[in-house]
Amino acid sequence: KEYWVQHIVTAGSGCTDTAFLPVYVYPDPAAGFSLPSTVCAGSTVSVNDTSKGNGLDYRWLSSGGVVISDTAADEPTLFFPDNQAPNADTTYTITLIITSEDGCKDTAIQNVLIHARPKADFSVDSLQCGSYVGLLNDSSQFNGPGPLTYSWSVLPSVSSAGGATLSSATAASPTLTIPAPSVDSVTYRITLVVTDSYGCTDEHLDSIKVYARPTSLFTV
Repeated sequence: KEYWVQHIVTAGSGCTDTAFLPVYVYPDPAAGFSLPSTVCAGSTVSVNDTSKGNGLDYRWLSSGGVVISDTAADEPTLFFPDNQAPNADTTYTITLIITSEDGCKDTAIQNVLIHARPKADFSVDSLQCGSYVGLLNDSSQFNGPGPLTYSWSVLPSVSSAGGATLSSATAASPTLTIPAPSVDSVTYRITLVVTDSYGCTDEHLDSIKVYARPTSLFTV
């Protein structure tokens, strides 16, 4: 918007003069952006720009190892570092500085809490002879307020010849049952996926090799 400033001077003689000077006042831009309310470590997040203004230029800044896909884009992608329990959750600072086509600036700052992912882990006997029944001992770690949810799988499973079975696919420490192999040995691959109350996940794989029990024969 244009304003005019009037300047009047009067000499001792009483003579006067007047000058007019235009002053231009430009509107302030308003910087703003939003991020998801829950973010897991190692995630890729798209920024939602809510800034207002004319002909805006963008400059994005971050703290602590956050990678920004394009620091001059209006809605860049943020790549947050990975982090797992028992390490604590991490807070990062994201800063947006905008400049309008008139040279006016504004800044928006957000602190983002990034939740450490859970760490899936369990133990199982590595070698067995003959049939096997044993507990898969869960030792997973997490920082969330609620319990973990579990998803177990084993291959080859009971659907195939000589397959294994789990007492529960969602228990913390299910029982694994493996029949005696009909060949020299069978290796079973066990997978555990855990999810915490924030929806952050981790996966752990282990294996157990089961050998056929030898048969002792002799004659006299």
